Amino acid sequence: YVDEKSDLYSLGKVARLMQRRSGDEISRKVRRIIAQALRENPSQRPESVKSWSEEWMKIQKEQERQLKRRKKQKKVGNLPKEIAVIGTEEGVGCTQIAVSLTVLMNHAGDRAWYVNPYDAVPERIMETEDIFCQKSGIIYHDCFYSISQWGRKKADDQPPEGTKIIDCGIHEEAGRNADLRIYVCGSNAWKMTKPEPLEPDIDLCIMNPANRQSGRLVVKECHVRTLGYPADLDALSVNRQKINFYKALRREIV
Repeated sequence: YVDEKSDLYSLGKVARLMQRRSGDEISRKVRRIIAQALRENPSQRPESVKSWSEEWMKIQKEQERQLKRRKKQKKVGNLPKEIAVIGTEEGVGCTQIAVSLTVLMNHAGDRAWYVNPYDAVPERIMETEDIFCQKSGIIYHDCFYSISQWGRKKADDQPPEGTKIIDCGIHEEAGRNADLRIYVCGSNAWKMTKPEPLEPDIDLCIMNPANRQSGRLVVKECHVRTLGYPADLDALSVNRQKINFYKALRREIV
């Protein structure tokens, strides 16, 4: 049985082939829209060929504008403006990864700041711990910066400069419009016998903590690039293993 959803799948196949043969670097947004057309379940594909084509054209025009801007001015770093960190389930360390990523980016000279729009607990902890300071709605500690969402925030408080790290928890919808979507998976053996299928348009998966066997399983079952986060109890600390982890992550996202 052939319908418009089948046509979408065929368009996705052709688009992916053209992108691969072009030899150009494929952007995350292009990979994402192609993945949407290639979803195995037809009901999860876009509503129509027209809506998919309009989104495709919008991405193409955006890329053309970006190319023109790059020619006019030199860009440094080319890091995403927003990174969504999403937990595949409760207790996999989504907040730990989001906080650590903020610290590691700032330590490396890549400006970043943390925000948690769903859970007030991390901010409450920061406000009560002596190691954190707060000024003009900004909570900070060494290489960590966060804008207050639940506490003493003023209307004119401005967020820090740099990449916005969104701690989504299990609220996947919070990261829908982010430039980069990172999923955090647990590596407990009893959870990894058969990984749950991940969204086909995600950009990266982080295994927490790192486990080579579980990581290979996720790559095989979910077909997504996976990095292992070093076993760690202090998300605010920086060590050689975590520096190497961020170097590998940065190569993936820049």
